[in-house]
Amino acid sequence: MTIILAAFVCLFCLSADAQKKWRTYENCRLIDNPSNDGDSFHARAGNKRAYIFRLYFVDAPESDTSVPDRLTDQAAYWGTDEKTVQLFGKEAAKFTEKFLANGFTAHSRLIDAMGRSEKKRNYAIIRAGDKDLGEELVRNGLGRVHGKGTDLPEGTSERLMWGRLRSAEREAKAAKRGVWGAVPVVGRAERFDALNTPPDIPEQDLVLSQTVAVYSTMDANRQVGILQRGAEVRVLNAESPTMVRIRFNSADGKSYEALCRMVDIGL
Repeated sequence: MTIILAAFVCLFCLSADAQKKWRTYENCRLIDNPSNDGDSFHARAGNKRAYIFRLYFVDAPESDTSVPDRLTDQAAYWGTDEKTVQLFGKEAAKFTEKFLANGFTAHSRLIDAMGRSEKKRNYAIIRAGDKDLGEELVRNGLGRVHGKGTDLPEGTSERLMWGRLRSAEREAKAAKRGVWGAVPVVGRAERFDALNTPPDIPEQDLVLSQTVAVYSTMDANRQVGILQRGAEVRVLNAESPTMVRIRFNSADGKSYEALCRMVDIGL
């Protein structure tokens, strides 16, 4: 009887959530707050009230040890260690801050996402222009497909959205973006401080042993091209614990600089 009652209550809650109407909040602005991270943040809708929004579908890396069980689960999910997860948790927070910098639209049913704050958090779909924040986090290897889902306000089914996100995740994993391309920090303390200091890598010439994705020197999350196996590059310096700046020549002899992941070039 207890089990049947619990199942009934659960179904009732799901039904009540589905019946709540979508609300659209345009011209939202991020509110600076130390608790903001990749998937949860404070925002103001126009000049009106403030909210804490939590993404549907996506879970960004933790940036500290305040939720140890989730940190351990994320490390297992990405196949890395907890310190590396924290490092990319900080990167995810920066990514989200930049994504939201010029204003955004939030779609929410004001369903409680719970959390540690005394103020209610609300699940939301967050978009800037035609881009979805959750999908972009996943595509850049800064979020995992995990959490609460929903049918979208324009009618896209929850099932279709899960599929779209898993496709973006496979793309990120294949390209070794974000956490997917990270070399675990544990056991490499002799090379760099785990969370802050880039390693001391001397300038050197390398011949690529595999195809390597290269990223903008202005935005390490934006891929700008691919270098083919056998290409010659000059490693200039480490830009972060996971990225190095390289110089290379194009087919027409012009010199370019870009970023790439250390692990991709064997460093």
